[in-house]
Amino acid sequence: MFTNKKTVIFITKSKIKIASIIMGDKLTENIIGEINYSLVNLQGILAKFKKDIGDSVRLLLNEDIVYTVAVFLSIGIALDKNTIGQKAQELIPEDLNNTIWDFKKVSPAPLSGAPEIIQVVAVNKVLLEGLIQTITKAGLHIEVIEPLLIALARFVKNKETPVIMIYVNDEILLGLVQKGAVLATQCLRSFDINSINQFIAFSKEKFGIVPKEVIFSGNTKGIDINQYQQSLKNIIFQIQDINPLISLAYKEDIKGKDEQILNLFPSSFWGASATPESRFARDSGSSASMTKNVKKHNFSKTTILAVFLIIAIVTLMALILYKIYFLG
Repeated sequence: MFTNKKTVIFITKSKIKIASIIMGDKLTENIIGEINYSLVNLQGILAKFKKDIGDSVRLLLNEDIVYTVAVFLSIGIALDKNTIGQKAQELIPEDLNNTIWDFKKVSPAPLSGAPEIIQVVAVNKVLLEGLIQTITKAGLHIEVIEPLLIALARFVKNKETPVIMIYVNDEILLGLVQKGAVLATQCLRSFDINSINQFIAFSKEKFGIVPKEVIFSGNTKGIDINQYQQSLKNIIFQIQDINPLISLAYKEDIKGKDEQILNLFPSSFWGASATPESRFARDSGSSASMTKNVKKHNFSKTTILAVFLIIAIVTLMALILYKIYFLG
């Protein structure tokens, strides 16, 4: 039976988790390694597991090293990066000039006539460039880079109503999610019903949104769902076995128009002069690129034929003149 394998590396500030996701009739997650790391020893760690990793990897970034925010634009306004950057800078505490950041349009808009949601992600430039250089030096090709909460949001992208997603790991991540977009995030060392209440209050004040559903995932063994349900009877609480590493393994839209894809890569990764359009054309062999090459090829053949035709005509004229003047 045909199976496909994807290697996902989950990266936090100090730990990495390497997992091989076998995608087939029976989905399997094999943990290759969970290790404390720094940029100094990361290349050696990856080299150690290279046989099990393969050639390509997908990077899942924890929210302690990535900023995930959303800005809103009125329908009809062009997706101008400067405009989006100015709005995103109001939400991101770090100077965007010191980050690698990108955006994508969340489609369709949640409501007819409502502002469009633009998902923005940013990572410190020095940190991300260091990670990418180290991983590529280990002989690995990076297919895609994605924040953890966006990977989780993919599980509820078809829900019309907003959801609070809580991922329990070494720390607790809260995300306000709507239509697959992460509108707001919060990282906590510990939490209780008051933490959820405060996040709901923030959602209402900031976005005019009152979530009616909370989904726990991750290490949920110590979660007493009834405790939360009794405290907030107007909220539906659920525990779901959803895995962000598996979500990233199944992610298909890793190429496309720049406004539709989050490309968290420095320009040096593609070549400093590369544009989003040329990157896509090079990576995907787009029809536009192929057409351009065909036209170029056809132009070259036409030029050669024209030269031969001119030579033939000149030769023929020379023969005719020779016959007239010398042979009578």
